[in-house]
Amino acid sequence: MDNAQFLPSHLNALLSTPRLPTGLQAPEVRDKLLSKVLAFCLLGRLRDVDGSIRDAENLLRKYEGMEGELISILHEKYGQPSEELVEKAKKLSDTYRNTLLGATHEVLSPSTEVANMGLHALANSGHSILARMQRERELEDVTWRRVHAAAKGMLVSLEEVQRRVAMQEVEVARLTSEHSRRLRELEEEDRNQEELKTRLASTVTQLQLTLMRLRGGRHGGDDTVEAIRDIEYKRHILNTQRREEEDLIQLYRRVLRQHLTSYPLSSLREEIGRVDAELRKFMQESPL
Repeated sequence: MDNAQFLPSHLNALLSTPRLPTGLQAPEVRDKLLSKVLAFCLLGRLRDVDGSIRDAENLLRKYEGMEGELISILHEKYGQPSEELVEKAKKLSDTYRNTLLGATHEVLSPSTEVANMGLHALANSGHSILARMQRERELEDVTWRRVHAAAKGMLVSLEEVQRRVAMQEVEVARLTSEHSRRLRELEEEDRNQEELKTRLASTVTQLQLTLMRLRGGRHGGDDTVEAIRDIEYKRHILNTQRREEEDLIQLYRRVLRQHLTSYPLSSLREEIGRVDAELRKFMQESPL
């Protein structure tokens, strides 16, 4: 894999174009460029100083004459190195230069062939920084694709939850309206039952007064006594029917309220309506 594949397309093509050597640079300029590139090579590799220096030297050789574009690309990829890292790179660059100068003075007659061998050794260890940068970018792309897929799935789940919540809110509103309507009907039935009790009490009072008048006229003969007995029997029957009707009404109310509390939408409503209609008809047919 080409080490420059991660670079922007126009700079990648530019850096990949064969170039003629631009000649030797001044030592001060060379040291300054080395310290700048070395600061990027030290990112995450503070313990591998030798390897970072080799990578920096290799990059400067490979892109000789285009050092400005190389540093711009490294800035775009990794941002601005910290001041501490820049200072460390400067110190390492100075140390590296002094070491090379000392080694040059110790060698009495340096050979051009030996120097070229050293350059080849440094070049053969190159390309690692660009390859590492490419691998990191590929890993970042895979990670972001996974994160995007997970976020998309979560968004779909949230939309489904929102749809279900909206449906439940509509159902709750409908049930609340139904319950309120049934509650109003029960309250109306309670008022009707109170009126019925009042009428029953009035009827009983009238019967009692009639009975008292009839008892006061017993001297009227056997027919009068028989009529009074018949009236008392009817009064007893009416009282019994009234108590039974009141018990049925109370039972009906309890069952209806319990059912509306537990099963507000059950099909028992039709059955209750039918029983209620029969009960009302029965009460209308009552002698009271």
